[in-house]
Amino acid sequence: MLHGFTGEVERLAFSAIFHMDQEGNELDVYFRRSVIRSARAMTYEEAQNRIDAHRKGKRYDNPDEENIAKSLFGLASIAEKLRLRRTEAGALSLASPEIKFKFQEETHEVVDAQTYEIRETNRMVSLAFVVVQRLHRI
Repeated sequence: MLHGFTGEVERLAFSAIFHMDQEGNELDVYFRRSVIRSARAMTYEEAQNRIDAHRKGKRYDNPDEENIAKSLFGLASIAEKLRLRRTEAGALSLASPEIKFKFQEETHEVVDAQTYEIRETNRMVSLAFVVVQRLHRI
């Protein structure tokens, strides 16, 4: 699971649970109330670093950390296949650069602006929402 919740804390949720094969074909889907407990809270950058390290062969001694890295890598692999399939089917990519501003606290004037880097993990989460929306309509 990749989201902004605090790790190791149980939260009530409404979950979209879908089972897919390695090619991203949906095998089963259902929606339900649930209690979720994230193994670890991660930023998009942290998750991307785990995926990149896994691709380069990095392995973790801690089984939980290794599981997280494998899971993220598996999700990224399926997401890439789904993204390619959607693109081949004519889906548009409407992503545009996102700008982050830093403001001076007292005057609220802009003191810095930076481009926000869109990572594979950002696209992975966005694609999951698209899949859930499509499956919800079925």
